[in-house]
Amino acid sequence: ACHWGLLVLTVVLAMFSLPIVFSASTALALDNGFDANYYFLRQLMFVVIGLPMFFFVSRLRRRSLRICVWLMYLAAVGGLLATKFTPLGVNMGNVERWIKLGPLTLQVSEFAKIALIGVMADHWSRMAPLSQRSMWPWLSTGALALPIVGLVFLQPHLSAALVLALIPFAIAFYADVPGRQMFKV
Repeated sequence: ACHWGLLVLTVVLAMFSLPIVFSASTALALDNGFDANYYFLRQLMFVVIGLPMFFFVSRLRRRSLRICVWLMYLAAVGGLLATKFTPLGVNMGNVERWIKLGPLTLQVSEFAKIALIGVMADHWSRMAPLSQRSMWPWLSTGALALPIVGLVFLQPHLSAALVLALIPFAIAFYADVPGRQMFKV
């Protein structure tokens, strides 16, 4: 079932944020040679795409969602590799954090945060009981998080790398992994 409360809150947040984006970005758009509505229309496009995606994902079955999360993880790793090691990566301010796909410029590390949250939730939902007897779940957690954290660190995007490094611990905390195991790590 769809999470109607979360959907309503998202719509309300979008309704309040769009006018703020418009008022805050009009001068910036004109200074950069764009139409005054440029950033507003981009944000509106993301809302128009994001709300149906939210509704669709909220209707997925658990098994389908798990498959989607792992596909997102693979896409995030692939996107981070493409950002750093292929001509698709756009260099701005001596850092390579973006991929340009037609009219869209995407920061793959933001996509990677969502993917890592999903993968860690799936991983810890299966491994939390085992973590009470062994440290092996932490090793597999590190093996899953390291490619994304390492590639974001190489961009360099240190604040995002720090957030990504903390995600496994946050998910483990909510998965009821024993505190003594978390302190051992």
